[in-house]
Amino acid sequence: MAQVSLKVFNRSVNETRRLSVDESVCSNYFFINEKIQTIFPNLRGANFKLTWKDTDGDYVRITGDEDLITAFTEMGNTKVLYVDSEPNQSANGCPYSGTFDLKSLHALARQYLEPLMASPQGEQVAETIRNLAAGFLGKQQNAAGGNEAGCSQAQSAEQKVEEGLKRLQEMGFKDDPAFVRKLLEHLNGDVEGVIRILSK
Repeated sequence: MAQVSLKVFNRSVNETRRLSVDESVCSNYFFINEKIQTIFPNLRGANFKLTWKDTDGDYVRITGDEDLITAFTEMGNTKVLYVDSEPNQSANGCPYSGTFDLKSLHALARQYLEPLMASPQGEQVAETIRNLAAGFLGKQQNAAGGNEAGCSQAQSAEQKVEEGLKRLQEMGFKDDPAFVRKLLEHLNGDVEGVIRILSK
């Protein structure tokens, strides 16, 4: 299998590393994301954005597989990605008030739902995920600027998610734990709701 060579410039530490990946996975956003966290351990568990520089000199954000395909197609032989760290905490120090953009959540859902799209149920499941993501974003916007009580509620919600994830794993839902976690977060830890979505 042919290898694709990438240069990744981590601007938060002013360091560049080289990365080689199989051509078959070079357009897999989540795979590339994980590889970048492997070569730059300071990014593990942190919020960061991935960009590339187009022919106009603009830095274009990458949030999914399609963005990677566009970037690598337009870059030519030398493929350079830029990484910028983003703060994990809000002004009040709450680590649970980070933001998600709808495009990233859609990309995540699409990765797992693509095989279903050809079936009659595929669009229905995708629509459910989109609605959940939109509702989640609305809740985050309403919580912006919250005080310590808001942070405490977020920590309680995180605990519900952890408990729900453990219950689901005990019930045999062990595949794609990251995706299952996102569903639990969107449904505020509602295990039965997650089971209904995964069973459709």
